[in-house]
Amino acid sequence: MGQDHSRPFKSKWSNLIAKWCFDYFAKYQRAPRKAIEGIFSEFAQSSQDKESVDLVENFLSGLDEEYRSIAKSINEDYIVDKASEYFDRIRLARMSEAIGDALEKNDLEEAARAHSEYERIEFATTGWQDPLSLEFLKEVFTRKDDDERLVEFPDALGKFLSPYLKRNSFISFAGPSKRGKSFWLQEIVWRALKQRRRVLYYVLGDMSKDDVGHRLCMRMTRKPLQEAEVHIPVRLQTPESRDDSANVKLKTENRSGLTPRDIRLAREKFLATTGSKESRLHLKVEGGDVISASQIEQDMKQFGKLEQPPDLVVVDYADLLAPEPHTKNQDFRHQINATWKILRRIALRNHCLVVTATQTAATGYSAWIIRKKDFSEDRRKNDHVSGMIGINQTENEKEMGIYRLNWIALRNGKWSESQVVWTAGELAIACPCIISSF
Repeated sequence: MGQDHSRPFKSKWSNLIAKWCFDYFAKYQRAPRKAIEGIFSEFAQSSQDKESVDLVENFLSGLDEEYRSIAKSINEDYIVDKASEYFDRIRLARMSEAIGDALEKNDLEEAARAHSEYERIEFATTGWQDPLSLEFLKEVFTRKDDDERLVEFPDALGKFLSPYLKRNSFISFAGPSKRGKSFWLQEIVWRALKQRRRVLYYVLGDMSKDDVGHRLCMRMTRKPLQEAEVHIPVRLQTPESRDDSANVKLKTENRSGLTPRDIRLAREKFLATTGSKESRLHLKVEGGDVISASQIEQDMKQFGKLEQPPDLVVVDYADLLAPEPHTKNQDFRHQINATWKILRRIALRNHCLVVTATQTAATGYSAWIIRKKDFSEDRRKNDHVSGMIGINQTENEKEMGIYRLNWIALRNGKWSESQVVWTAGELAIACPCIISSF
């Protein structure tokens, strides 16, 4: 009997088009792309079944429109990883059906043969590979780094941050309490949404759903929650040494508070700009020690089954995640280490970007630049991240809305611990960075 390997999909028309693609690839060693139109024309001319021709044409048209809508944001590595799971599920279902039919006929030999002929399909990107094969080398060296970036910032901050906010990366901000970590994480979320990314956003701890909603609306409208005087930075002159202060020119404006009309108009503008009906943002607000990293991993699996998987996971912030069940009796440092290991795994297995924040030790309050020695809990956090960003600020800089960011740790980067990028913003409208400079 044997299993039919030419029918990887459930749909008849999907299997027909898959066969065209397989045959074309076997002959030319590349995907058919536009050539699929010629293949369909040959099929239409040779087929005696006009109804089937019409159905295949409609099916292809639907695929073309769907691909065009997601082509710029598709997570190709994730799709490849999940394709083998899908095809394997189809083959298992067919094997089960064949075994059931054979057992109903009391044909044990046929049932055993159906079981023995089952063979898994595996072409996941996380499986074994030959790093010196032409396919591997071509994939590694022809992939454009720009295509992997998920969040873009302008000007100096863009040069400092954007190259590292890409797929498969795990980035964390680090700063003492009340230093603006939540504002920076929200800024990552907002910029990702404007760039049509799919985002899972976890807010843990002391902020309520109302607090998060207010801040997002303030950022979207660039208006304060209540009528207030806001100070918008228009020029930032950085000092030549750390003994001097940055010079910020501010434009003072009196802005009215948020209204439902402001929010509605800003939302309409946002959706029109991104060309979408929804924001692609999924928010979960909980207290501390409620959600664990492994639960976030399960959420990623569920979203992957329902729709295109998230491009970005933002956790505000990692220190407030619940410990993993298997670490409940372990030292607190080991619990933290296990959590950060899983966050790193989420980025790699889902080909996404994970961004979070962590609190520094008390030395971070007085340090001009946060360094590796200023960490609380477990310093092994540095081992798991692709990059750790210090949020630096004196009391005087806080009053002026100035931040200094530095890379405390950075894998495959050119920045040193002592280099900083200066930013100026206005938290009254939930904008931690309006202008930036080196």
